[in-house]
Amino acid sequence: MNVKTRLVMHYWIPDSHLPEDQDYKLCEKIHHICLNEFLPNFDESIIVFTMDDYNEEVYNRYRKLFLDFGAKDITFRYRKNHPSRECITFKMEVVDKLKLLDGITFFLHNKGITNFDYNRQSIMHWIVSMYWYNLHNFDFPISETIGASRLCTGIFNYLHDEYTWSNYHWHYSGTFFWLNCQQIYDFIRRKNIELPCLNSRNDVENWIGDVIPRNRASSPMSYFEDNIDINPYDRAWDYIQQLSTPEDLANYSDFFNKVVGLLT
Repeated sequence: MNVKTRLVMHYWIPDSHLPEDQDYKLCEKIHHICLNEFLPNFDESIIVFTMDDYNEEVYNRYRKLFLDFGAKDITFRYRKNHPSRECITFKMEVVDKLKLLDGITFFLHNKGITNFDYNRQSIMHWIVSMYWYNLHNFDFPISETIGASRLCTGIFNYLHDEYTWSNYHWHYSGTFFWLNCQQIYDFIRRKNIELPCLNSRNDVENWIGDVIPRNRASSPMSYFEDNIDINPYDRAWDYIQQLSTPEDLANYSDFFNKVVGLLT
């Protein structure tokens, strides 16, 4: 099936003191290794760089880095950093353009930059698994969201009746997910849904759970996660092991080990 695939990434470039921090440098390199692996597979990529204060030299350095990843069709934008981080990018590049974005769109951000030292090993698995499970096989999000009842797909689903931050009591932890934007637009219009606010960092995760019922979402992992109460900050590997087939787990482990090997 010939379906356009689009990547929209919010990429925060922090103040000058962080790039010298070893945890920051390690986390950023994980993203770069994964992007080098998967970015060329997209038909279109939109990268939104944000900085507290614009620095042309830094901006151009990151542009060159992303161009070297080999993307087919890539657009760069700059916005001043805001406390809500990826929320602004999600609103301006995805929500405000739902009607216009054809094919399927993958949204992500440079996860872990500010909390990598919390639990390095678990957050490494969290980041790498969100790339691998979502992007190693484009056939799955295409078949799930084009001409099907699903509107979105992603991993690290969290569902619990007591989760009150979203209307439908669920979200994709980590904010990496695929969307069929035009189908979501039609769903919102038919159901006369009032779109929720996008004001804080958590609002991106919760937006999906506010707008899309759980039965209209899916996961590329082998089991759709029902009431899996595992905090990926602490136990991402447990989550991955619990929800993967043996074949997927072996393939993911190979990719994770490849990433680790390239970090040195």
